[in-house]
Amino acid sequence: MINYWERKPEIVNCLKIIIFRAGYLLDKLLTKEYTFVDSTKFTSWKIETIEVFVCNKIAKETIYPVGASFLKGSVLAPVKEIVTRGEGELLADAWFDERKTIEFLFKKGYMPLICPNKKRSRGYYRKISRKLYKQRREIYKQRGRGESCFGSLTNEFGDRFKAVDETCMQVRILGRIISYQIKLLIRCSDEKIIGIDVLIIRHALDSGFKIHH
Repeated sequence: MINYWERKPEIVNCLKIIIFRAGYLLDKLLTKEYTFVDSTKFTSWKIETIEVFVCNKIAKETIYPVGASFLKGSVLAPVKEIVTRGEGELLADAWFDERKTIEFLFKKGYMPLICPNKKRSRGYYRKISRKLYKQRREIYKQRGRGESCFGSLTNEFGDRFKAVDETCMQVRILGRIISYQIKLLIRCSDEKIIGIDVLIIRHALDSGFKIHH
């Protein structure tokens, strides 16, 4: 029964929405300082690697994910899926030093602190980002805190899956991220949760349902 549902692509979209909504609740409960975007890879018996892009919030209390994507083909595609409107510094490595991606992050309200790719130099928004990076390089060093979320997932669940299907792999990766979020929500006191709207996930989503950024 579990394997039947794991093979359905719509379950992947459903789990992405759960991650987005759990991230929304954690946003309300925790004191966020910075936003962090990066990716990590998992392997299985039959599939060489699956790369997942994650948007993490670095808070005073902990690190928590708010979005996940498996989109490929461009730097911008996964970033558009996982980064919602926000504010403050957003930390990312040199792979994300891409003009359209930097412009998108600025327009979403962030100050992108992206490690410069020495082979790239053109672009209005890139020049602004480079100035911010030089001025706030000490803040960029907080990027290591954002990566600790990946370490926690690997330590708790391992880095290899017993799966032969790519969709199953994606479902299991997202399930790990949700488990991590649930653990953080459980740690939050009942007093903090009171007054926050609980977001319900239907097992059968409307065909037109989309995450509103």
